[in-house]
Amino acid sequence: MEPIKSLEHICNGCGAKLLVPEVRCKDGMKCPACSGHLALTGNAETIAFFADGNHIENQTPLLIIELQDENSVPVVKLNGEKIEQKQKVEFSWLTKTQEPVSGGLMYNIKHIANAKGRFGIKTTKYEHGEFAFEREF
Repeated sequence: MEPIKSLEHICNGCGAKLLVPEVRCKDGMKCPACSGHLALTGNAETIAFFADGNHIENQTPLLIIELQDENSVPVVKLNGEKIEQKQKVEFSWLTKTQEPVSGGLMYNIKHIANAKGRFGIKTTKYEHGEFAFEREF
């Protein structure tokens, strides 16, 4: 589902503010409450949805990887939780095509973890689509 861009309008009659999807905006629109003329305020809002129709703003992103430049340490958040003391960060994504098992996602995050005063290495790995079938057994 494509993001929906809405433009804010204000009614010259009653002062109501309305968000109207950009594709439905046209000159001469009337306020549904008082039939006054709607004027564009210039404010815009983009609302995006997941393929299942859920509003993205209500969801915590699964994975965020931010990199300032080629030499910086990436900032990684998994399910909204910042991962500290990273040793390895891998991410790969493939476009889905007409092939039955095409496309996919893979991430592998390895970091030092402290559990009850004992340090160890924690690895979080996920493979989906083509990546799930690449391994040799």
